[in-house]
Amino acid sequence: MKNKFSSFMYANCICMLFLVAVSCSSNSEADANVSNKPQADVLLSNFYGKPFNYGATVQTKQQNVPGASNRSVEVQNLQITEVFVDGDERARGYVISDKETSELLYFFDVDRVDYKMTAIKVDAAQTMTFNDINEIDKYISTNEFDFITIKDHPDFEPPTTEQPIALRPRYTYGSCFRGVDGNWVRGVYITRYFLGIRISKTIALMKEDGTGQVTVGCNEEYNPN
Repeated sequence: MKNKFSSFMYANCICMLFLVAVSCSSNSEADANVSNKPQADVLLSNFYGKPFNYGATVQTKQQNVPGASNRSVEVQNLQITEVFVDGDERARGYVISDKETSELLYFFDVDRVDYKMTAIKVDAAQTMTFNDINEIDKYISTNEFDFITIKDHPDFEPPTTEQPIALRPRYTYGSCFRGVDGNWVRGVYITRYFLGIRISKTIALMKEDGTGQVTVGCNEEYNPN
């Protein structure tokens, strides 16, 4: 009986050591998958102010676009890594980087309790907040904006070299009307997309000086540059 008990305890100890080894390996592998991890660590620490850890990573290969010489242009992959915060069972943060250059491009925080999403465009130090995201038509069908699985959504459009659509605005227009200066114009509206999927409501694009909505001529397109 003593020998059987000793064998049982020995087997359990070996099993526990194996589980610990696998767990440590998984955590190290998840950390290693994050491009420019030091920069990501700082961003996440400042944003959350709580313990966090990295989860799964997926890559989205950009489409090759024929160049002027009819040869395909070589482009990089985007890499998306999920972030778990303070023991949460579901990821709420997503770090998006360029796989080849390790450049940190975007960070998304998806608050599925208050239905608010924060998007940070890292190179421009630009922060955008989208409220009532549960009212967006693609919210449920993308598993509540789960950016690890969103690449499998039917509306997913891989970024291209000519028209990168990782995170970009799209502009629409209202009906023509006569402005205060007597000219015919139309109002400009903005909608934000990530990977070709709408992530925000369509709202009026307002002037930076706060004097009202941006307008363009009835036959003109809005140029933000």
